Amino acid sequence: MDEIYRQRNELAAALARLFPSCIGIDPEEPDWPVLYIQLPSGQVSYHFSPTDLDLIEDITRSETVVWDGHTNEDKSLRLSLLGMVVY
Repeated sequence: MDEIYRQRNELAAALARLFPSCIGIDPEEPDWPVLYIQLPSGQVSYHFSPTDLDLIEDITRSETVVWDGHTNEDKSLRLSLLGMVVY
């Protein structure tokens, strides 16, 4: 299972280098930083395991980033729309 999350985190980290992004803290899970990415189609976010922080060590940290309340379904829709928005 760790390998699957690692691959997902590699993709999220790559996406973060293409669009404005930052790392924030979820007060309910402070040991698992959150990668926030602002896509043209809306915000998406991913909790990162402490073992995968090497993938995002160069991403700016922010104490003011705000989660927009998106659900996993919203995130999937925003990612699916990304191809239409970018092209």
